[in-house]
Amino acid sequence: MLIALCPALLAGLFSTWQSAVAQRAAALDRLAEAATVLATALDREVAGLAGALDDLAGAAPPAGPAAAIRPLAGRPGLPVRLVGRDAAVSPDPAFAEVFRQVSAGVRPAFRRAPDGPAILVAVPLRDAEGGAALGVRLGGPPLRSLLAGPGLPPAADALLLDDRGSLVAASDVPAENAAALPTAPLGPLAGPLRVAGRDGQLWVLAQASIAAIPGWTLVVAQPAAALDAPVRRAVLAWGLGGLAAVLAAGLLALGLARGLRRSLRRLQAEADRLVAGTDPGTGTALPPRGVAVAELAALQGGLQAAAARLEARLTAAQAASAQAAALARQLAERDLALEQAEAARRAALRRREEVQAGLLQAQRLQALGAMAGRVAHEFNTALASIVGSYRLVARQTADPALLQAVQDGSRAAERAAALLRELVDFARREELRPAQLELPGLLAEVREMIHYTIGKGLSVVVELPPGLWPVVADPHRLEVALLNLAALARDGLPPGGSLLISARNLPPGQQPAGLRAGDYIAIAVRDAGGGLASEGRAAGHGLDLAMVRNFAEQSGGTCWIDRRPGAGTSVEILLPRADPEAAAMIPEESDALDPRLHGGAAILLVDTEEPARARQAALLRDLGYTVAEAGNAEAAESLAHWLASVDLLVTAMELPGADGASLAARLRAERPALPVLFLTVAPPGPVLAGELVLQRPVPPVALAEAVLELLQRRRSLRAPPPGMRLLRRLRTPSLRAAFLTWHAARVTGEALPRPANLDLARLELQEHCALVALDGPAEDLRFRFVSVGRALTDRLGHGLDGTPIGGTGEAAEVPGSLQAAYRRAARTRAPVFEAADFDFGEGPPLRFERLTLPLSQDGETVTHLIGVVLFHEDAAPGTGQAVEAG
Repeated sequence: MLIALCPALLAGLFSTWQSAVAQRAAALDRLAEAATVLATALDREVAGLAGALDDLAGAAPPAGPAAAIRPLAGRPGLPVRLVGRDAAVSPDPAFAEVFRQVSAGVRPAFRRAPDGPAILVAVPLRDAEGGAALGVRLGGPPLRSLLAGPGLPPAADALLLDDRGSLVAASDVPAENAAALPTAPLGPLAGPLRVAGRDGQLWVLAQASIAAIPGWTLVVAQPAAALDAPVRRAVLAWGLGGLAAVLAAGLLALGLARGLRRSLRRLQAEADRLVAGTDPGTGTALPPRGVAVAELAALQGGLQAAAARLEARLTAAQAASAQAAALARQLAERDLALEQAEAARRAALRRREEVQAGLLQAQRLQALGAMAGRVAHEFNTALASIVGSYRLVARQTADPALLQAVQDGSRAAERAAALLRELVDFARREELRPAQLELPGLLAEVREMIHYTIGKGLSVVVELPPGLWPVVADPHRLEVALLNLAALARDGLPPGGSLLISARNLPPGQQPAGLRAGDYIAIAVRDAGGGLASEGRAAGHGLDLAMVRNFAEQSGGTCWIDRRPGAGTSVEILLPRADPEAAAMIPEESDALDPRLHGGAAILLVDTEEPARARQAALLRDLGYTVAEAGNAEAAESLAHWLASVDLLVTAMELPGADGASLAARLRAERPALPVLFLTVAPPGPVLAGELVLQRPVPPVALAEAVLELLQRRRSLRAPPPGMRLLRRLRTPSLRAAFLTWHAARVTGEALPRPANLDLARLELQEHCALVALDGPAEDLRFRFVSVGRALTDRLGHGLDGTPIGGTGEAAEVPGSLQAAYRRAARTRAPVFEAADFDFGEGPPLRFERLTLPLSQDGETVTHLIGVVLFHEDAAPGTGQAVEAG
């Protein structure tokens, strides 16, 4: 019977042991997880406390006595203490050790409080007198509540150890338990560790590091008896159960044995009767048949029931093992999620620091740009005085030697002004002043400038092939770019080094990818080795190369560097070829200073810079105009009311009080048709869209041309036809074609084309055009859309046919200042071009271009306008301001 029960007893023992082992492993995992969770909570609390102290220290006064800093210690809601070397500043001696750490450069500093279970945190005050610091104590109930968090297992204690292994604080450990726990440094643990305390009691320890305090650890300790309790209970239960099973089996076996003995005795008695010849029919009952078989069947049923119970227990054990494995996987996934969350938090902190650093750098650059703008304004004023004085001397002397000296000085001042504009334009990315250039003459002048300005120790060779095409570029900016490249090469070449400047034509198909199709000219500056390619000078002259690239890209080309070790470096600037048809219509020189074209008008000149105003007034009086001068907007308004007539207002934008735009708006309220010429140092913003703007310093020729244009004076035969100067600014081929079509439709040199004579359908531009009708007198012009192309309607999302501009608000969605551009085109009877770059943050940047062409039913009075509007989604990001108008 006992042999039959052995498998069931062994199976029960195995199942009980497995369950006990799984429970103990789960308890160890919970102990390790509790250490990690409590350490993370304490780490966040300490890091947040240190960050708050750091912010508070940053808000403190930069310098001063302790009395000026002490009020920070009493800020409500934060028990902050002011510590330092001064006894008046540091009343708490407990912070002496942590203050020494702060003085040694540790930020923030952490130290165990010598007078009780607490953490001392300190950060230095910025430039504080006496080397003061802000400190705070984390201890008492707040620290104990952190250590006795919800993740602490029952009967377990949490201990905080510093980098020396000293006990800082504990969750709620009685004095006798604290004395029994081990306090020596444990070192890094791979998992829970079983150690003996000082009283001989066994403890199971799990630890986790505090990330915010290097070297500090949080230890969760639990008596080994508490962890081994499940095993002991399982063994005791199995022992008692086994003993009871053995006793029950013994009693059952004894009962069965007695029954079998009685049966055997009856069988023996019957056998004895049979041997003795006793007749079985005497009435003596024989043992019933099948008794032994029934006992065996009962025994078999008991064994089957035991086997079923064993199988059920095995199934339960397997289910418990699977559940334990699933729980282990969940714990591992949770640990991984916590690690990922912590990594994400640290990455977010790093990104925040990077963004803050970038913002600080942007603010510094903004302040530097503002300072550069002010310095540029002062230098521009000084250079304008120098250039104006040179020109005045040149007009009043006939001495050849003096004239040569004046011309040399004037050219040097103009180059200085161009170099100043180059730096400011690079920071602001302003528009250029392009012109058609013949490279042989320009490069010969650049070679002479290199010879005299950079030094005679550099040999400069210019190689140009015959038949070189003209280019379209700003001449001053191109000269400055080549001078910058020569200076870069000179700084890196040995004495006697050579520099080669060459140029070549690039027909379509030879230019690099990314440029618009067309003809280009490549201007190359190559050194003989070691000049432009010097690695040690890259950080110091990166701005020069960036300015060169900026100039090339703004001119419609590009720039790249080809470095070959030992063979030198070549920097190539690609510029677009000048349009032959437009070049034939642009004169080589201007006759704007011819007095026969001027005079007979009253001009109000407003400028706060007295020297510049005096030179401009003298020039305008020499041209025959009546000039009234004012130094500010208030004086200009008084003069305007006093003067009998004002035919033109010439005003600077930078005025004390009201600016030039506000002055023009007030004067136009009384004189709606008053033409205005704006002079500005800064680039024109959206408020000046559609207006004629000259950037200072203003050359006399540019001032005279602007006055002629605004007064609608007839130009000489040598001057370009009205609006032909604008052709040089048009970069888009379709807009150039539209302009040339408008120019070809003019009946005579001065008559405007009729609306019926202008056919843009063959250029496939009708979907990008808007026809506008003009109504009312010249003093109160009103504009109305007659028809709008499908491409513009689709972009706006609604139709504009028949919509008046202004008043209804429908046309306000069209980019740019519509009425200002239309009024200028109607007043000057010349085309107006505007362009702007928009960067919306998502997707490619958008470039907007609008060409407004005046039309007339009688050839004289402007009755209609046609606007060609294009959008390009491959433009470089810009500021969203109007960058060109003419």
